[in-house]
Amino acid sequence: MHDNPVKASGLRLPAPPAGGIPAAGHGQCDGRQVKPLAQPQQACCNTCCNKRTAGTSLVSTSPPSNKLTPNQPCPDRVVQTWPGFPDLSDPDLAINRPAPDFIPLEQTMPRPRVAPSLKDDLDLATTFQDENSLTFIQAQLAERRKVEAQGQEFMFAPLMVTLENMLIFIKHIEEGKQFTGTLIEEETAALKRIGQQTAKLVSAQQPRYKRTLRLALSLTILCDIITQRLVINPLLEQQPWLSEKIFISNTTSSLWSDYFPGRRQRLMAALPLTGKHGSGGEQALPKIWFSLSLYLTLFETINNQNLLLYPSFHPLTIADFCRLGHLPLFPVGLMTEYVMGADGQLRTPLPFAEHDLTHMEDMIAVGDPDYRLAGVADVPLYDSARRLDWRRLLLDRIPRCLTDQLSLSALQLLLFDLLHEKDPDESVRSMSSDTASFPRHIKTLVGATSVLRHTYEDTYKGITTGQAAIAILWAMRLWSCWRAADCQLSEEELHACARAFIDKDLPRLDQHLNFFAQHRSRLRQLFAEHPRSHARTFNNRYAFASYCGPDQLSVTFFVVYDPDTGLHNLDMTDVVYFYWLCCATDRRAIEERICVPLPEGTASEPDTPVDSTWAANRH
Repeated sequence: MHDNPVKASGLRLPAPPAGGIPAAGHGQCDGRQVKPLAQPQQACCNTCCNKRTAGTSLVSTSPPSNKLTPNQPCPDRVVQTWPGFPDLSDPDLAINRPAPDFIPLEQTMPRPRVAPSLKDDLDLATTFQDENSLTFIQAQLAERRKVEAQGQEFMFAPLMVTLENMLIFIKHIEEGKQFTGTLIEEETAALKRIGQQTAKLVSAQQPRYKRTLRLALSLTILCDIITQRLVINPLLEQQPWLSEKIFISNTTSSLWSDYFPGRRQRLMAALPLTGKHGSGGEQALPKIWFSLSLYLTLFETINNQNLLLYPSFHPLTIADFCRLGHLPLFPVGLMTEYVMGADGQLRTPLPFAEHDLTHMEDMIAVGDPDYRLAGVADVPLYDSARRLDWRRLLLDRIPRCLTDQLSLSALQLLLFDLLHEKDPDESVRSMSSDTASFPRHIKTLVGATSVLRHTYEDTYKGITTGQAAIAILWAMRLWSCWRAADCQLSEEELHACARAFIDKDLPRLDQHLNFFAQHRSRLRQLFAEHPRSHARTFNNRYAFASYCGPDQLSVTFFVVYDPDTGLHNLDMTDVVYFYWLCCATDRRAIEERICVPLPEGTASEPDTPVDSTWAANRH
């Protein structure tokens, strides 16, 4: 572990609860990562994270200067002194500082010695993202209904590149370029069978939708089996601790017979993996655990005529998902690596694809004309056209007067969370005027620079507190104007919304950003001493977490060293601050410690809380 050189300080802290506090929430991101992680950045100090690199605000108001008289000090709490723990109240403490020798875990993983030369998927990169993409997909779905009503199989032309890439990859494996070990007889036979059926479709230029999907999933399952046997299992024997870092399919088959009798045989019959049976009558491949997402895909979703699944090797970015998020078309990630990251966790080929299938299940009602559980009037993000309009509004129609204020990276990450990570109901709720909505979004965006840094592309690792706050508040105000205009916001209405944002919202937000920037270190110390915060030690990983908001969300706001991200003094004090602004009791605690009155209102609302409405929900 990396010891912190800063000398220990005496802290007045609550004793840690039995068993410690919840972990920092690694692997719960919002973010799917399909490209290899970037090289580690040069060490830097992020103490200036509150300064806006997207431009200065139109209004910059200093916090009030009149002093308050502090109350009597609270009774002494348990004193803990940890060797190597920094002084949290030090205003010069370098926070979110990358260790210069840190190497992301994904870069330490074994890789195939030769990468196959695959064709670019231009439809996924361009056709599905352009202005006419929804019209194109809706026409394809109409054609599918027509063809399948006649008892024929729908051909989806863009899938031809997936079939061609599958053939390239299969040949790559057969030539011994993917794995250093030797395939066993059953694996070789399965690979040959998948290759033959794939070649027939390519030769006939027939990208049959259902058959292509089954073949792609079959190849994924087979690659997962081989990868586990030849790569992952030997790796775990040498480094058992990696079992907590790599998500793999369970190779025991007891779950099949105990909980899902008969379903294994049915599932395998839908895949051209093997014709050989073992002594117990079961097919020899694959020895994988039962996957509900895989089962639902092959026996239900594959027959859903209101959407299309799209297996592809093409790597997608967050920006890509923002441009695809309006479509009833769902990419299923295929991979040629042994492991790749998704949602903050390394995954072998099958779990990587299943991650996308799980996301698809959350979005399955998008574009479905028969979906009636929630009307579009209440949840507009179920409607593909309105999802497209919302994306255009947030990313493509930024008013000129706000171009210097808004960070495109912050807007993209927020939209990715709304259109990909959250289901439509949850996204709509998160954009409401609930005072807790704002800090929840802050947690997502500033997490890209701290606790979830290892799951995001480089462009999102530099989002500052100010950039995140402005982007979120603008999106919430824009959402309210859009809904009030029945999701058809004119240019005049858009600019009126922007003017109101500049005149009313930015000045208040600036006051809070300035207050936080000036007092961050003292606020960090206050939060660490508060009874709702807890401390823990684990292999020199000293951390503080606080329960925040009406739902008592655990926020890990300081970690001395985080081995997942390589950050020293990982800090998310800003998240706790924005939560505390929404409760009168917490606001008083800040004012008593800082001896300076807080600016009026919260960061997102003009009214200042007058009572402790959240107290009843606290632990």
